[in-house]
Amino acid sequence: MALIHLLGLLAPRAMQAFNASPGRLFTLEAVGLIGALLLAWGLVGLTLRRAREGQWSTAALLGLLFLQSCSGLYLAVALRWGSAWYVHVVVPYLRSVLAFQPDASLLARAPFIVQFHTLFGMVVLALALFIRARPEPLTAPLLVTPREETAR
Repeated sequence: MALIHLLGLLAPRAMQAFNASPGRLFTLEAVGLIGALLLAWGLVGLTLRRAREGQWSTAALLGLLFLQSCSGLYLAVALRWGSAWYVHVVVPYLRSVLAFQPDASLLARAPFIVQFHTLFGMVVLALALFIRARPEPLTAPLLVTPREETAR
């Protein structure tokens, strides 16, 4: 999902051209929704694992990322075709922030959930800079069943 957000920010005209076809728009939205559901599911497991290991700051950040993905899921279901209106509503605001001339009026007319998702995303990104997350060892298997995990 982050790639779709980034694509809209870096190349809004390309995203508009891609979304001009209803079939491609539907496909992009469906793939994004499925990806967000899988992300949320994975974040639950990873957050619980980090909490069990005592990595509280990482678990807290992953929990916040889970809330961010849930707000994005709600946005995708409640306000359909987000990739079509994202480039007109949110991208101008984000570009004004990146230019160090934030214009809150661009986001003020958006529904509350859009404002929350946008600003909470900035908070999560800011907090991520201060969390030292340890990556998984590369030798660990990617798919571990609960039975295999308890046998270790």
